[in-house]
Amino acid sequence: MSREIYYNIQMQLEWVSEHMNIKENELADKAAKKEIKLQRTAIEKYISIAYIKRKIKESALIDWINIWQASKAKEKHYSQYECRSKWKTKAKILKKQIWSTYIQLKLDHDYFKSYLNRLSNYDSNICQFCNTKKSSEHLLLFCRRYSQIRSKIKKEKQLNQLSSKILFDTIWGQDFLFEFLKETSIVTRKWLLQIE
Repeated sequence: MSREIYYNIQMQLEWVSEHMNIKENELADKAAKKEIKLQRTAIEKYISIAYIKRKIKESALIDWINIWQASKAKEKHYSQYECRSKWKTKAKILKKQIWSTYIQLKLDHDYFKSYLNRLSNYDSNICQFCNTKKSSEHLLLFCRRYSQIRSKIKKEKQLNQLSSKILFDTIWGQDFLFEFLKETSIVTRKWLLQIE
């Protein structure tokens, strides 16, 4: 039951045009506008944290751009850092396959099919020549199948010792490795098909 019926109040609604200097009409207008304003602020109370963060970042970026534009020494900020490297890179011309193999070995992501060892009766991660776990380190440094080639290149390049760190991180190690990959063609699709 509505209040009007409960209190036995009769209401009569009449349309009155706005700004007619009728005090009650002006008060009703103010009350309606106040209510609309309150509804807007109630909606704005529930702003997400992500929205606030975005607005803060936008504001900070605008401030930074204004400071940067106003600065007289725009590009001089970076003069304190030396941007040129002190060492020169050595240009190396290689075949695409050798470079690809080098990167695969470095990342230890190559043609070993080690993922198949989960299947029963499949020993893909075992080297058939050495009977040890097949890995890039094993093939490059320890596999008996390539020991003669390894020794020959080691003599030519005058290297006393080898390790994965030396092979991948030094110029003379990389020279050895590129020559080794050229002669053996290990860790390529062709190499994998020959082993199987």
